[in-house]
Amino acid sequence: MNGTIPSQIKTASIIYRILGYIYIVVSIFFFLIFFILGVIFVLQGGENATAGGVFIIIGVIVGLIIALFAFLYFKIAKGIEQKKDWAKVVGIIFAVLMLLSIPIGTILGILIIVNLLSDEATKWFEKSEIPEDQSIISS
Repeated sequence: MNGTIPSQIKTASIIYRILGYIYIVVSIFFFLIFFILGVIFVLQGGENATAGGVFIIIGVIVGLIIALFAFLYFKIAKGIEQKKDWAKVVGIIFAVLMLLSIPIGTILGILIIVNLLSDEATKWFEKSEIPEDQSIISS
């Protein structure tokens, strides 16, 4: 199983990529909503100006946190495709956490767990005894 990615591995990777894109959109949405509300409050002046500044700061922080999750999801997807053991472990951990997001997260979490614990995945993540670029020296 050197060249083509097995379907179960591909499915897990695609789910993480889609989640990454969704989180980017959500990150931008949160940032824009809080930023716009903040600007509106600042333009009203007085006590609202302080609240506006807080809204802007919250928007930036929440947007960055959500963007961090998007980055992690993309990293997990790439790691799974590149047969990285850490990606399998982290992918399963994130999938277990997804189970709490009823109903869609639960379905996606189950799908990822089943795919990453499948026989295909075990074969995919196996390390060969001798690296492909080294040859056996015979006497």
